[in-house]
Amino acid sequence: MFLAGRRDCDAREIFSTGHGAMALRYGTPLVVQAVRDRVVDRGELAGVASSEPHSGSDLRGLRTVAVDHGDHLLLSGTKGLVSRVEEATGFVVFCKVVGPEQAAERHAGGAWLREVPLSALWLPTQTVGVLSETTVPLGLRGWSMGHLHFDNVRVGKDCLLGAPGDGRRIFDTHFSGWRLMMALVCLGAATAAIEETMDRARRRSVGRTSLANVPSVVSRLGIAAAEVQAATAWCFSLLERMDQEGDVDVAACSAAKALATDMAYHAVDIGLQLHGSEGYTRCVPMEKRLRDIRGLRIADGPNDTLYSVLAQSLLAGAGPGVPLVAQRKP
Repeated sequence: MFLAGRRDCDAREIFSTGHGAMALRYGTPLVVQAVRDRVVDRGELAGVASSEPHSGSDLRGLRTVAVDHGDHLLLSGTKGLVSRVEEATGFVVFCKVVGPEQAAERHAGGAWLREVPLSALWLPTQTVGVLSETTVPLGLRGWSMGHLHFDNVRVGKDCLLGAPGDGRRIFDTHFSGWRLMMALVCLGAATAAIEETMDRARRRSVGRTSLANVPSVVSRLGIAAAEVQAATAWCFSLLERMDQEGDVDVAACSAAKALATDMAYHAVDIGLQLHGSEGYTRCVPMEKRLRDIRGLRIADGPNDTLYSVLAQSLLAGAGPGVPLVAQRKP
């Protein structure tokens, strides 16, 4: 993902099954086979539908419901913004599974839905009743973006991922790794921006002084490089813990993604500034990187929320003698 970001943030789908990993890990044999055929073997895209227009990334506030009718579910609601609305072969949809009696109360306030545990299901895009509408985002235009509308979509229970109520566990486990992947995409883009700006600084001059010898230029590039290197090291250390110890630190992964995208945005902004007026054109890739990374500071949870996840975890669990920084196990 780091290498993909160096090339283009829109290349982030090249190296993995993306959100289809949730279907492969938690799906029934029928779902696993379908996703393997389309996403793994044919290289088609899988999307995710979690955020909603009225509640953003507040998972407890989701109002999309799957009404349990015994042998099937009826899915209703709206999701957005959603990436890959036109390209994805299917979506992992996060919703609340409720009974018919509860569904009748959904439009009478709906506050009780916050107490219904989250569920997840695999929904093929071509399912009858799935409607999409696209919009034009500021950045990340390599794939379509928009809303999904579910109008009493009939879904077989074999499309559920895990059991009803497993959605939050599935979300946290998947998005801990996914957020680190998106962080590395942005850090790759930032690294390329710093290297290009350093090359420009060596070639350009103010009077007889090379830009590479101007203290303010050197300082800003050094700060950007240090921030990007620190964020990259944190992301890789968390991935190493996942790989070697099976330790998924949801709070740390959330904050690492926020820090990485903030530092990457700062680095690209410096690069754009030091390119002068040319940086403010499409002749160089700085403006696209800036727009793309700006979007990834919102996608999968806005950065303020992700930082607060770490703070809340530390406030709830850290006490005297408990280290702020996780220690490597012997």
